[in-house]
Amino acid sequence: MTVVDLGGNLFRSPVPAGGAVLNGAGECTGFLAAGEWGLAETPVFLTSTMQLGRVYDAACELLMAEEPGIGSDDVIIPIVAECDDSFLNDARRMQVAPGTSVPPSPRPGPRSAAPRRPKARSGRERE
Repeated sequence: MTVVDLGGNLFRSPVPAGGAVLNGAGECTGFLAAGEWGLAETPVFLTSTMQLGRVYDAACELLMAEEPGIGSDDVIIPIVAECDDSFLNDARRMQVAPGTSVPPSPRPGPRSAAPRRPKARSGRERE
């Protein structure tokens, strides 16, 4: 499983999002909501095909633990996408057990609107 976490509180400050269908065979929860609203309220969770439901549950548990407003102020539809990686692992073995929570990753602190750029050198400065 891979989690693409942009940092910050996406529930309170969603980010622009969209998606495209390439071969029509994959599943992605939250895909329609992102297409309708143009926003993502959760990180993107990527997993193997038969783990999608379990990762969805774990994502809900993790995000509710991090943000008390989820479930009381509004609900979320976590973005959980799958791919067939059965050539890498045993597809019949449930890799994510019920009750397994996605381990929280350290989140970066507040971000500025633009990255800081180094000051331009005048050419007269010695190296």
